[in-house]
Amino acid sequence: MPVTLHLSNDLQKLAGQVAKTLREHPLGVFEEEHFVVQTEGMRRWLSVFLAQQNSIASHFKFYSPDELLRKIFFIAGLTTEQMITPAQLRWVLYEILGADDFIQEHPVISDYYAGEPVKRLLLA
Repeated sequence: MPVTLHLSNDLQKLAGQVAKTLREHPLGVFEEEHFVVQTEGMRRWLSVFLAQQNSIASHFKFYSPDELLRKIFFIAGLTTEQMITPAQLRWVLYEILGADDFIQEHPVISDYYAGEPVKRLLLA
């Protein structure tokens, strides 16, 4: 299963690109198209948008980021107990944000929380 990653901060533009890709490179009749979306509302909106743009919307499988990670762990033969929790991830990111390499490579971001651990934690 190849992976195509579409990124944009403009939801309409992003969905339009996905619709175009689906038209130009359709899957087989029994194959599923997989999407990662943040919310149930986003899933519904994207389904309706793709149906309007392409006259059909079928064989779509939607995952939340957490569901996708669980699926990846399952495929890799790992247990969900080995997954990192959001709380654990927050502290990992907190440490990364404080690393000298990160601060040097991203001065604009690090200037935001410089000397203010609460801001650094909130950003994590």
